[in-house]
Amino acid sequence: LAAIRAMQTEVLSLFTSIAGSAEVAAAHHLEIAHSIAEQDADAAADAMRTHIRYTADRVSELLADTAAHSAEEGGADSNERR
Repeated sequence: LAAIRAMQTEVLSLFTSIAGSAEVAAAHHLEIAHSIAEQDADAAADAMRTHIRYTADRVSELLADTAAHSAEEGGADSNERR
């Protein structure tokens, strides 16, 4: 459980660096909660899938951006050493 919380904390800190992402996530959470309150399991499952897909896509974008940035820095470093 501690590992999951640590990962969630790290993802949240990355995720909030994306403009508007916290608002989108909050809207997703409200939709999930509303569906649960209405006892609509299908709608809750659909809303959760949407939220997970959105989050996974944003994290993938962040990781790709981080990798590209690291590669650029690595390239600059290796050129400076020549």
